[in-house]
Amino acid sequence: MSLSPLPIKRPIPLWFGLGRRIAPYPPEAVLNRIGRLADGWLPLFFPGPEGEECKRKVHAAARAAGRDPSKLGMEMTLAIAGKNTAQMLDDAKRLRDFGVTHAQVRWENVSPQDDLEVLKRFAGEVMAKFR
Repeated sequence: MSLSPLPIKRPIPLWFGLGRRIAPYPPEAVLNRIGRLADGWLPLFFPGPEGEECKRKVHAAARAAGRDPSKLGMEMTLAIAGKNTAQMLDDAKRLRDFGVTHAQVRWENVSPQDDLEVLKRFAGEVMAKFR
């Protein structure tokens, strides 16, 4: 595998994507590998009891490998299509409280102008609350 151009940050951060729609909760071996090796992970599940158990296993594997679990990043999707400000804030807080450090914001692409309006509203009404 190659990467070009090379990222400026060294060592190059290693993030693991995992799961699939029909099986969002990965096997324990995958969770252990994330804890031992990854700088971050991108689970497909959502916050909840099963997700908490996956996170617990990742953190336990990190500790067993002599790593600090609080240093692991986690990215999840924040879907904002058709949601009002209160709903977007609730979803963003749920992700934050679950331990998400990075969010991929997803909305329905309608037109460049509409996309810009959605992003302005999100930035002004949601992101501003997290600064």
